[in-house]
Amino acid sequence: MLGSGLVISLHELRAMGKSIRQIARETNVSRNTVRKYLRAEGLPERKKRPKRGSKLDPFKTALHQLMADGIYMRRCCGSAFGNRGTAAARPW
Repeated sequence: MLGSGLVISLHELRAMGKSIRQIARETNVSRNTVRKYLRAEGLPERKKRPKRGSKLDPFKTALHQLMADGIYMRRCCGSAFGNRGTAAARPW
């Protein structure tokens, strides 16, 4: 997202009669971005992204139970989960 000062300068350059391509070259911003900000009224709002789950979500209940029992190290509880859900298995 561009800062408000740069957005104002985009509008000023356009008001001076410069093309979108010239504005993009001068400000080092892509033409599509320049076009987006010139079309928008004020600053465009960011799109909300949905929250994604964790790799540990399938194991949350078991992990909470192990932590409640006082087991915090993977060496102790790694065998309980095996290599399921891990990107890379480490031989600890």
